[in-house]
Amino acid sequence: MLDGLATVSPLVLAATVLVALHGALAMVDSLYVHLWRLRLHARPDSWREHLWHTVRTLLAAPIAWLVFVHPTAGRAWLVGLALVAIDQVVEMIDVVSERRSRAMLGGLSSFEYALHVALVTLRAGAVALAIAARPASAWTLDVRPIADHPSVVHSLIGGVVPGALAIAALHVWLAWRHRPRALAELAPA
Repeated sequence: MLDGLATVSPLVLAATVLVALHGALAMVDSLYVHLWRLRLHARPDSWREHLWHTVRTLLAAPIAWLVFVHPTAGRAWLVGLALVAIDQVVEMIDVVSERRSRAMLGGLSSFEYALHVALVTLRAGAVALAIAARPASAWTLDVRPIADHPSVVHSLIGGVVPGALAIAALHVWLAWRHRPRALAELAPA
């Protein structure tokens, strides 16, 4: 796993570490807090919030692939950054919806607030480092991909992609499974 560690750019290595930490904490937030402990998908008042989380889980794998796992350039790099921007917008919508969504639960716990602050900080740092690590040539549309990252990068965060896909599938299934009940209880009487 540590093959090529000496050849990894310090910026790429730092982004990799932040993404790995973000992935671990995101699993705690998504699987433990949202799905298991609070069961947001099963609560009519928080079902829409679960939909926002579902959109974000669907964005996670392509973002990880295009921005972190591979040193993309040109169109692929710009698509990755566009997905990061879309994710940011969806996150803002999610944050705005949380007050109403969590009213019946008494709002977010201090633990979840702290977890969200850590997640936002780790993701913002990782994205900033990934941007700083890209050469100027990566920003032109007709450029070919730059040389691949060493295996340590793939080992540390390559697993984020299948994990993100699995969590996205779970979110979609739970949203679909609880849709009729949630929509019926949200409909005006």
